[in-house]
Amino acid sequence: MRKFFICTITLLLCLSVSGQSNFSQLKKTVETEALYANHREALRLINSNRAKLSMEQQTELDVLKLECLNALGLHEESFALSQTILVRPRLTPEQEVRIRMQRALVYETGLNQLNCRRELQDAEEIFLKNSDLKTSFFTYFLMRKSSYFRTFGDDKLALKLDMQAEQYAESVTDRKNGAALNMFLGFENYSDPDTALPYFLKAVRLYKSYRHHNGVANMYNKLSNFYLKSGEISTAKQYNDSAVALGSKVESFDTMSEIYRLKSRIEEKQKKYGESLQSYKVAALWTDRENEAQRLTKVQERDLMYHYETNQLRAQKLTSSVRNTRKWNSFLVVGTLLLVFSMLILLYFFKLVSKSKERIRIQNESISDKNAALEKNVQEKEFLVRELNHRVKNNLSVILSLIDFERDECESEQYKRKFEHLHTRVKTISLAHHLFSYNINNFDNSTIEIREYSGKIIEPHKAGCNFPLIVETDMDPFNLPVDQALSYGLLLNELLTNSLKHAVPSEDQILKISLQVKIRNGIADVEYQDNGRIFGKKAPNKSLGRLIIDAMVEQLGGKCERRHSLYRVQFSVDGKPLG
Repeated sequence: MRKFFICTITLLLCLSVSGQSNFSQLKKTVETEALYANHREALRLINSNRAKLSMEQQTELDVLKLECLNALGLHEESFALSQTILVRPRLTPEQEVRIRMQRALVYETGLNQLNCRRELQDAEEIFLKNSDLKTSFFTYFLMRKSSYFRTFGDDKLALKLDMQAEQYAESVTDRKNGAALNMFLGFENYSDPDTALPYFLKAVRLYKSYRHHNGVANMYNKLSNFYLKSGEISTAKQYNDSAVALGSKVESFDTMSEIYRLKSRIEEKQKKYGESLQSYKVAALWTDRENEAQRLTKVQERDLMYHYETNQLRAQKLTSSVRNTRKWNSFLVVGTLLLVFSMLILLYFFKLVSKSKERIRIQNESISDKNAALEKNVQEKEFLVRELNHRVKNNLSVILSLIDFERDECESEQYKRKFEHLHTRVKTISLAHHLFSYNINNFDNSTIEIREYSGKIIEPHKAGCNFPLIVETDMDPFNLPVDQALSYGLLLNELLTNSLKHAVPSEDQILKISLQVKIRNGIADVEYQDNGRIFGKKAPNKSLGRLIIDAMVEQLGGKCERRHSLYRVQFSVDGKPLG
């Protein structure tokens, strides 16, 4: 018997040590994935193993999950998770300081200055009481504090804190945060290349020192952009090629999109327009993959949060049931002398519990049936919307084909040009519809991104131009509702058509078109200009193109000013007419 007890205890100890070892390996793997910016894989590991862990182990992984969610830009999900962690008992100082810093990031992103400052103060108090935590986390705390001051208007103090953080990272050999800090310091001194470049190069060295391929590729791309803006195209291309070469080792779709987008710009500067277009298409594919992955991650996290809240409600009901049980037991102890009466009460209690369980089961089945019906209804509506958009796009394609047939059969050059102008106008409508239908699953944001839409309108004009043409754009990224975007697209198409048809630059100059769109206090300010000095033919003031321009400005609820070849159009992005 004694031997049996010894063997049993030994077996239990072995199982306990094995379980702890497995968790340590899991935690190390998750930390490694997060370190190398593979945050979605880290989330997958946490979510797939969480149910098998104890509450203390779950809390350790949930703190890591907070950091991954913020790194992916899922701040709402991160904040909701932090709320659930903070109410748990027995949080360690390390866990609490990491939670406070991540909550400060969420509040800073939401421009909530008061709560952001409060979270940073709480974190600082924890560091004062637990100085042993500084080696691992104080560099990041100084970065968060610097970011707070930069966001809320004190750039000088922010720079001072960044310098302090960089020195502290050096003293404790914090390569991860040191790399990010040097990158930030480079951007803060961007106007002074001699000062900024050493910071960028040091960031590259630090990323390389722990084989952070995503960080190295990102820094190569930043350096490429740095040299491109300085006019050193060959050096910019070398760094961009180095970033492309690391593509197989980079986990971030967003980083790959930025690399190929910059590659397209460099090739355009080198007048390799075909290669530039191909690189732009590759960048768009990476952007699509990033958007899809982000959408799936957001859906998964919200689904997990829903299940967590459901389980929490069940736990509360169970706690309430346990309390009732204890109350009844106390009553039975007091009424021990009335045995028969006590037995009847006990039987009655069990009957109530049984009915409650049955009622809960029926309610759950009803909820499941309703959810299934709602999901089916949503799927049917999505299918109908997609089918409708598909047919409309097909009809627009047929219209474009009919216009092309009529143009080809027409012998008059004048009418051919009219059909070509009609083709570009219908094509502009088709592009707007295509971009809207492309995002048809995103019902919360049925808008069109204007920078991308403008590029797609400009591309056919450049491709179909039979003489040298330069188009320069400087646009703030913003979205417009579909109706407004369509009016904007037709306006831009007419301006481009007008320039290509009538503008003639001075001798020995290439026709150059510039488009600038800036957003100021909810007002879109569009400036369009070409370098035409003489005109092959004077266009009448009330030509069809001029009528379309005036009509589109009116539909936008804006106003238009013209001085020579400069058009300035202003309109409200919320669709309200300007006073």
